[in-house]
Amino acid sequence: AGLLTKSFLRMQESGTGFNVENVWTARIAVPAARYESPEARALVLERSLEEFAALPGVVEAGFTSHLPFAGNNWEGSYSVDGYVPPAGASPPHARHRAISEGFLPSLDIPVVRGRDFAATEAERVVLVDENLANKYWPGEDPLGRRIAIEDLDSQPLWHTIVGVVPAIKHTSLTEDPNKETVYWHYKQSDQAAGVFTLRTTLDPQQLSRVATDAIRRVDPLLVLTNAMSMEERVTRSLAPQRTPMALTLAFASIAVALAVIGIYGVLSWS
Repeated sequence: AGLLTKSFLRMQESGTGFNVENVWTARIAVPAARYESPEARALVLERSLEEFAALPGVVEAGFTSHLPFAGNNWEGSYSVDGYVPPAGASPPHARHRAISEGFLPSLDIPVVRGRDFAATEAERVVLVDENLANKYWPGEDPLGRRIAIEDLDSQPLWHTIVGVVPAIKHTSLTEDPNKETVYWHYKQSDQAAGVFTLRTTLDPQQLSRVATDAIRRVDPLLVLTNAMSMEERVTRSLAPQRTPMALTLAFASIAVALAVIGIYGVLSWS
């Protein structure tokens, strides 16, 4: 029980790789039946971010297709310009995240090399994490290099790397963040659903009502779901580790109590 508790505390101290404090999150799904084109869906997200950024107490407003510690993921293959996998080897494979230019600042994730996304990009660009940069360009500058994913017609869409960010944990505190991650601009990657991330100077729980009013100013039929703070999401992710630790501590306490009673009884009898 002591070892489990010690491991649990160390796991909590290991951190996520980003700042979870004072961040409010909520999921949105843009109905494709009402917004048929990718441009229309991107405009809804853009207007929503503008409304959120104008709310009192909101410091940064961001959007991502897949939020860390939210229980969902997007992984897939991609191509690296100039790299040919060895015979029999799998192609490059990474986590994929479509984000807005405000997502990284909302979680205090710095850009360690290059730049963040702009509000609108004239060319197809991406950000990559340090795992990917060090894997394919060790000791070299990854900026200006190209990677690609295939479109619906199996044609490669090449993107230029404009920034590098630190590796973060996406699913749990126990994961070893060695899996590479690619960040695409949400306007260049058709997104009908995702999660808003708002960094605030207020209690994140106070944002639910005003954020709901803000999204209704964009479209009265839009609904925010699964709203909670980032700290709460991380805490919930610890449930698989917390439950066995608590049970072991409970049984250990019972064992100690029985031992004390038994020793007392033996000493009293003797």
